[in-house]
Amino acid sequence: ARLQQDESGVPSLDGPYAYFRRYEEGNEHPLFCRISREDFEGVWSQDSPLPPSQELLLDANALAANLTFFNLGASDHSPDHKLFAYATDKKGSEYYTIEILDLKDKTLLSDSLVNCSGSFAWSSDSQNIFYTMLDESHREKWVYRHKLGTKQEEDVLIYEEADDGFFVGVDVTDSQRFITIESSDHGTSEVRLVPADAPETPPILVQAREEGVQYDVQDYGESLLILTNKDGAVDFKVMTAPISSPGAEHWQELIAHRPGVLLKSLSTLKGYLVRSERVNALPRIVVATCDTTEQGTVTLGAEDVISFEEQAFSLNLRRGYEFNSPSLRFVYSSPTTPESCFDYDLSTQKRTLRKVQKVPSGHEPSDYVCLRKTATSPDGAKVPVTIMYKKGTPLDGSAPLLLYGYGSYGMSMPAGFSTTRLSL
Repeated sequence: ARLQQDESGVPSLDGPYAYFRRYEEGNEHPLFCRISREDFEGVWSQDSPLPPSQELLLDANALAANLTFFNLGASDHSPDHKLFAYATDKKGSEYYTIEILDLKDKTLLSDSLVNCSGSFAWSSDSQNIFYTMLDESHREKWVYRHKLGTKQEEDVLIYEEADDGFFVGVDVTDSQRFITIESSDHGTSEVRLVPADAPETPPILVQAREEGVQYDVQDYGESLLILTNKDGAVDFKVMTAPISSPGAEHWQELIAHRPGVLLKSLSTLKGYLVRSERVNALPRIVVATCDTTEQGTVTLGAEDVISFEEQAFSLNLRRGYEFNSPSLRFVYSSPTTPESCFDYDLSTQKRTLRKVQKVPSGHEPSDYVCLRKTATSPDGAKVPVTIMYKKGTPLDGSAPLLLYGYGSYGMSMPAGFSTTRLSL
């Protein structure tokens, strides 16, 4: 057996609790749980028994019982920790229904939102949910706001996407100050903001869409941090603008475009700006100190680069709940190294290993070799090639080879760990 069936994630702190999901042997779907903050900070480890404070919030296996099809969409607890919302598709139609569980007595509220896309966002007061609805072509077209205790027919239409080539989605910024409404196709995007603590406020347009221009938004202090490819920044750059006047005419450069350094995403924590980048086809995480001047301008200070020494690897940030967190979490793996979850202390730059993926059948990374080579394509581009083989494999062309590749829509294949690959 290559897969660990009784799997548990590393809890993520939010206020008095630490939230996580786990799987039990023989069951297909997750259990959503939480433990006390004290237990996570004091006694939790990958191999220790779950502490007495563990509380089962939702058992997705019970929801799926006796159904011929079941798929779970987004799920999230409310900011006040009293409710748990989740989206399910029980027909295979990919139309989801959002339901809300009262965590005090584990009963469902009367609120039931149908024909949804499966994603949603809470307002700060835990009394409103923003969600998207699908049209007859299964396109995310409308954003609605639902106030708890009311009927879905009474929900307020917040935004309607008029272009059939665009899709719309909702999220929250890392500070949880704003709910974001993003309209996008494969090459163009447009963002609107709604204050999470004033959910009835009409959405604020950051910058009107411009064909071929993509941008994403985080907030810090009274400024927006805008990740964009505007003005030919193929590998993206970071601009700032006042929240009060976010249009492109007010954008100021914070991080210049650097050809060959692909800036994939931005994350914010109090005192820090975190960038996910790719250089020479390898990922890295850059942590920079962040502050604001008396005039509200965002400034950056010292940087630390999180990277690893293997020739090829995968490295991803794990989003947390707390903007004031003293640490960030990332997951590392390589073709030879199982997935490893680390917490990184922002002030000391110390890495704490929280969890290592288990392989029940056994795995010894030192039994394998992983190399990174490049091949030149007909147009002259350098294409990275990751090669993995077991030590002792003849390299004279007599050994069989599985070659796999993909590249489209700006997507690439991370050089991560795979248990199924070991069977080769």
